Amino acid sequence: MFPTTQIETRWIPKKIISIRAAQTFLDLTMLTGAFVLAYLLRFDFTLPPEQIQTVLTQLPFVAAFQFGVLRLCRTHKFIWRYVSILEVRRILRALLLAALPLLFVRFAFAENSTFTVVPFSIILLDFFLATAGILGIRFVRREIYENTRIAANAAVEKKSVLLIGAGRAGVMTLAELKTGGGMPYDIKGFIDDNPLKQGLIINGVEVIGKTAQIPQKVRELNIDEVIITIAQASRRDMQRILDICKRVSVKVKTIPSLSELLLEKVVISRIRDVEVEDLLGRIPVELDRESIEHFLAEKTVLITGAGGSIGSELVRQLLHCGTKKLILVERCEFALFSIEKEIRQFNPACEIVPIIGDIGDEVRMNGVFRRFRPNVVFHAAAHKHVPMMEDNAAEALKNNVLGTNLIGRLAGQNNVEAF
Repeated sequence: MFPTTQIETRWIPKKIISIRAAQTFLDLTMLTGAFVLAYLLRFDFTLPPEQIQTVLTQLPFVAAFQFGVLRLCRTHKFIWRYVSILEVRRILRALLLAALPLLFVRFAFAENSTFTVVPFSIILLDFFLATAGILGIRFVRREIYENTRIAANAAVEKKSVLLIGAGRAGVMTLAELKTGGGMPYDIKGFIDDNPLKQGLIINGVEVIGKTAQIPQKVRELNIDEVIITIAQASRRDMQRILDICKRVSVKVKTIPSLSELLLEKVVISRIRDVEVEDLLGRIPVELDRESIEHFLAEKTVLITGAGGSIGSELVRQLLHCGTKKLILVERCEFALFSIEKEIRQFNPACEIVPIIGDIGDEVRMNGVFRRFRPNVVFHAAAHKHVPMMEDNAAEALKNNVLGTNLIGRLAGQNNVEAF
């Protein structure tokens, strides 16, 4: 193990150096070739003898200056296989910045020797050619990388899917699914009700119909799953799409909500089943955060059901309220581990105490209250999936009613300020 690790550690920097050296060489080659080609184009590929000396004199200075500006703009820090619009803008800005001093010299010292003044037409041609060359080699690298990934994943059995919603969230989802390795999805098309988008192609995927046509498209294309890629879908829209999909018994999934995406709690490619929460369509409540933070500052707060959907969100919000200590009570070990791992990095000043325990266990809960003496209790532990609980009524009663009664009683006995 140790010799292999040491060999790999020594080998990686050498590989990085060789890659960067190759990239530097390619950039210089493109800048040099662009300048020479600009002169050849200007003189119809027949350079007069006196112009050859001019090119040889100007070339080192122009190419070196352009390369230096690219380095100053940190374009060499970009990873070529991930080049995007952001990198395109930075490279365009750098090459334009490099052309401005040449233009200044051209108009300020037009009467000087031709060996020091680059003609305006050459500057213009060189800018476009250099831009095309510098960007071109990066896009070629990205194309090779993506084709390699596609070929590597070709043997993986994939599900045929439709994406519902060709808006921004849909485009982001498509990009994630295409670039994310191991994604078992074959995107057959977009479905969107916007008439202006019908027939358009987005990142290689066509908008093939409206939501009313979902059953038809599912049958025609042998679709395995439908993914709702509308980050802010209303309850009515979500229910309508689900009702349409029920006609052909196709599996329906969705992406995270807009609030989850904005809070960066999940990535957009975290495809999941549609849940009850997606259909609630509740209007966000505006809270008096200043009063809440004043009330909770420097207090010990206990949250039951801390790993659940409501409890975990309470934990995230309480981190920003200046609480002294958070007691996280949860009976699911993995859910508790997940929320504790997520939040520890956000507020090091707040003490986090994870407690594995069932709210129906009076001995365990009494011990927690007596040990930590919480000032405030947020009781979020509950069974909430109604159809399942209708089939398990005794468990729902035991947890939601008797458990709540126990926690409330213990809170009173231990002089909790607020429950």
